[in-house]
Amino acid sequence: MTDEEIVKKIQQGQYLLYTEILKRYEKKIYYYIRRITSWDQLSIEDMTQDTFIKTYRNLQSFDTSKKFSSWIYRIGHNVAVDFLKSQKRPSVSLDGLEEVLVSKQLLVEDMAILESDKQKLAKMIEMLPVKYKEVIVLYYMEEKTYDEIGEILRIPISTVGVLLLRARQKLKQFYEKK
Repeated sequence: MTDEEIVKKIQQGQYLLYTEILKRYEKKIYYYIRRITSWDQLSIEDMTQDTFIKTYRNLQSFDTSKKFSSWIYRIGHNVAVDFLKSQKRPSVSLDGLEEVLVSKQLLVEDMAILESDKQKLAKMIEMLPVKYKEVIVLYYMEEKTYDEIGEILRIPISTVGVLLLRARQKLKQFYEKK
């Protein structure tokens, strides 16, 4: 059963099916929030829980003709951003990002990254503005499409492409300076 079919049944009163949504997305949302914040595990768990509470509360308003994963990631994004604003600590955790980027050969081609430079890449990504880090995390780590990233961040698809291009260009500049 698709996510959208499950949500439709929940909207029709089969509330126990929400546990299936939890099973499918708990780890994904947790790791997404962890990657875009650098808070302690307890705070990340709280943000994840808050995401699922808000998702459940607003499930009746979800349009089942749209993609559920983009919708729940958007809620997780908003929860994390709200938390970061309230705590005044804007930082991003790049746990494992350098391996994903290098293994996918997407930045490797642009920068000829050597195995020994993976840590440098993580530090360079940390230097990027948040708008670039978000698209890097969503595209490379969460493997979201441009459409999905656009929905999550509420930006046009063309802007997603521009942000990814600029992020890669900035990383290349950082790399060449080092």
